[in-house]
Amino acid sequence: MPGTSAIDHRAMDHLMRWFDMHQRRMPWRGESDPYRIWISEVMLQQTQVATVVPYYQKWMRRFPTIHSLAESNTESVMELWQGLGYYSRAGNLLLGARYICDQHQGHFPQTRQEALRIPGVGEYIAGAVLSIAFNYPEPAVDGNVIRVLSRLRAISESSPSRIRRAVADIVGLSYWEFEPRWVNQAWMELGALQCIPHPACTPCPFATVCMAFSTGKVAEYPLGKKKKTLPLKRGIIYIVRRDNRILMVKRPAAGLLANLWELPNVFDDDQDPSSFLERHNLTPLSVSYGTVRHAYSHFKLTCEVRAAELSGPWQSDRWVDHRWMSNTMLAAVGKPKLHIMALRKSGF
Repeated sequence: MPGTSAIDHRAMDHLMRWFDMHQRRMPWRGESDPYRIWISEVMLQQTQVATVVPYYQKWMRRFPTIHSLAESNTESVMELWQGLGYYSRAGNLLLGARYICDQHQGHFPQTRQEALRIPGVGEYIAGAVLSIAFNYPEPAVDGNVIRVLSRLRAISESSPSRIRRAVADIVGLSYWEFEPRWVNQAWMELGALQCIPHPACTPCPFATVCMAFSTGKVAEYPLGKKKKTLPLKRGIIYIVRRDNRILMVKRPAAGLLANLWELPNVFDDDQDPSSFLERHNLTPLSVSYGTVRHAYSHFKLTCEVRAAELSGPWQSDRWVDHRWMSNTMLAAVGKPKLHIMALRKSGF
């Protein structure tokens, strides 16, 4: 494949000047506290900056140190995380904080090997924290960086793992005398703001040396990209009321949406709604509150929101707990976004 040699000094100088002019202001920009950098980077995975900012600020008010997070509990963490999606990230942050406090006296480890032992920490998070917090020359390769350097060097690999390794090699050779913490952030920012999926390339600091641009093949990189067609699941979410409270059920501690509280629900690939209602002693009512939709990483959900009443004792079945919750109680527990939308539809 075309070379993975160092980006020359002049080109890197252009990048760093571009970064100085265009970098976005963020609450964590300029931070050197590894805890704060770790939290921000985990929140930013698969999530836009504008969405993350208020969550980050609220998180830091509640958990200003790694020790305060480690001493917390799943309910408190999920409450703060609700609506941010990819809930396993929140659970891993709690586990990771406890691990760091137990194994490293509350100090984020300063080698990639040790960092990768933290629950939920992969190659990208390890590189980001080590470079930004400690200024170590550790590549931080996210999707933005892969897109930039795949185009810049026309990387011909189609295997995602090989592309990532090639990009990491290029980043590792791009520091020169510049501080690694700022070089890594500059690459990421270029991908987020300039080298986007469908870019206008002429303002790019690398326009004159980009191999994909020079051959008119920018849209083809990274190679091996496949547009996913997400399968659609349909289901019903039930609103069950009693004395100004609503029935909520808790998901297991492992799997999708672990430990979150949700409304009783059934999906077409799970079981027949009639047998679900019978087994759980639910009687459907004629009231329908409309439809809610949400997309996860591997599938889409479309659910009708209907009213029902409980005609006997609740059978938890695939849930580990149930509770009749007031509005105040609802506000204090973590809930999936789809069910937050369903609650709003029902007026609760």
